[in-house]
Amino acid sequence: MLIVDAVLETVDTTGFSLWPVADLPPSRLLALSHRMSLPEIGAALAALAEYNSQASDDDSPVTDAGEQIRRLLEAEKVIAPGGLRIRRTDKDVT
Repeated sequence: MLIVDAVLETVDTTGFSLWPVADLPPSRLLALSHRMSLPEIGAALAALAEYNSQASDDDSPVTDAGEQIRRLLEAEKVIAPGGLRIRRTDKDVT
């Protein structure tokens, strides 16, 4: 059987305090699904925020979750580190 997962590469969330996040190692592939826990969803959003943060002269540092989410929603484009993971379960191949 072939299984295709959308995956997001996790980032180091040490010191991330805008919302609760799972304690996941950096560069781990996190499968995005309806089975994710709330801390895993928080880690996925933290990865998006980290990957898409662009410091400019007119941007002040983000100090609350609402501001970070607003910046993501207002961004012209949001890029996520990750892709598709294809697994063949009968051959144990990824």
